[in-house]
Amino acid sequence: MLGERARSVYEAYGISPGEMSLVPNFVTSLSAGVRSAPVHERWMSAGRLSAEKGFVELLQTWPRGVPLDIVGDGPLRTQVEASAPPGVRVLGKMSAAKLRSALPSYTGLVFPGRSMEGAIPLVVLEALEAGIPVVAREGNGGADQIRSSGCGEVYSDQEPGGLTAALTTVRSSGDALRELAHATWQESFSVNKWVAAIIRTYEEAGAGA
Repeated sequence: MLGERARSVYEAYGISPGEMSLVPNFVTSLSAGVRSAPVHERWMSAGRLSAEKGFVELLQTWPRGVPLDIVGDGPLRTQVEASAPPGVRVLGKMSAAKLRSALPSYTGLVFPGRSMEGAIPLVVLEALEAGIPVVAREGNGGADQIRSSGCGEVYSDQEPGGLTAALTTVRSSGDALRELAHATWQESFSVNKWVAAIIRTYEEAGAGA
């Protein structure tokens, strides 16, 4: 399994926990170290500009004047651009290398996904590796990871002002969450951790054969 949500679905259909192994995705090391939070608040959100990614809904509650860069393209780009309040820029497509090199210069990543996301989204793991906290919408695999690790805040659409409160909490945390984010990647989502987990899975499978 790539995430707890996927494992819970299989368990609900009768698969025994002992018959499954959880091996989440990994991201390679790119950052030289944790960079201090920028003096001026600025956020990034990245993904395909389609309905399940939640960008239109995000912009409906995004605080006016707070800088947000949206990286990505897709069928809803025109709608996203039309919905953007002051302070929001839609940057379009960006290479993975360029996006990852830019991440450390942001206050944090915003992940507004509206689908369940059985695995922890790669962009969330890339943010952790870059040493930036994540503000994630309730109800997806990214939010599950952020809640369990404490590397940011989770907000709900049903809570008025929830997004703004989450952004404020992360911004006021200074560099503490940035250090925690990078340490969490190193402990759970680095290449070495993935290799160790996959070897252990094969060994357990061989022992049970």
